[in-house]
Amino acid sequence: MLSQLEQVSRTSWERNIDEFRLIWPDTEVVRFLGHTARRGQRSGLRVLDLGCGGGRHLACVAREGFEGYGIDYNAVGLEQARQSVAAEGQPSRVVLADVADPPFADERFDIVLAWGVLFHTTPDRAVTMLRQIRRLLKPGGRMLANWRSDEDDMQHRGKRVDERTYLMGDDAESGLAGTLYTFSARADLESTYAQADLRIDNLERRDLWINNLSMHCSWWIVWAGKPASTETER
Repeated sequence: MLSQLEQVSRTSWERNIDEFRLIWPDTEVVRFLGHTARRGQRSGLRVLDLGCGGGRHLACVAREGFEGYGIDYNAVGLEQARQSVAAEGQPSRVVLADVADPPFADERFDIVLAWGVLFHTTPDRAVTMLRQIRRLLKPGGRMLANWRSDEDDMQHRGKRVDERTYLMGDDAESGLAGTLYTFSARADLESTYAQADLRIDNLERRDLWINNLSMHCSWWIVWAGKPASTETER
């Protein structure tokens, strides 16, 4: 059943990709990139944008002097990403593929971005994605992801399909009906990253109220890393 729901969620996104395409990079992504490597140290550092969509963060990666790569299952989004990167005068390195099965060699990337990706699936599939991210990261590599918290009001606008995952209904925000959302508490994320053998370096929550303060949006921002040694840090 969940595999069918994944396809429903994917179809919803494909139907609304133009309406929901964002142009500017998220400030949290900019902050993470700036903290991870200084300007003079970015040449040759490979960044993978997992679920790159229309390429807003790939364009930022190019502007900031990194070597950017992108992967997404949506061909329309990838064409937008190619155009975004080309506008920055950089070569396009984007691949059409499932983000849960990225076709890249082990330990190829210094940084992985998974922004607006891991909470749009089930917890088990999110662990699979994190394990793939760990495989792709070089020892000492870092990653950034965001997650919806269990305090977020969006869960009240969907139908519960497992312990923490909801399929958004018709009363969700415009265009989001049929999209999967998983909502996580801090302990859920700590368990999820532990299962993927990734170390959480920084975990912060962001809260805001929209629609005349009638709706609470709540996010986790997670900075994580792969241990520099071959042994798992405990």
